[in-house]
Amino acid sequence: MTIKKGEQTVDVQRQRLAILADFEPHSAFQALDSDRDHALTVPEIARFLDRNRFYNIAESDIYCLINFYDNFGESSLRYDDFL
Repeated sequence: MTIKKGEQTVDVQRQRLAILADFEPHSAFQALDSDRDHALTVPEIARFLDRNRFYNIAESDIYCLINFYDNFGESSLRYDDFL
């Protein structure tokens, strides 16, 4: 998957979530942030994906995704990155 294709996929998913009346981005972020440090890490996202039956996602892919959206260079996603 190229980054351009990946960005298009993410944008489509964001649009789908935006039309859901009961979707709350901050609640979703908090659900993923298991250690409550206000940042999402590779293990936290991997656990979420595993719990939701996305079994074939490599941690290296999650790491690439995080680094693509990480605005602070911390190898994690803050809430502002998450939006």
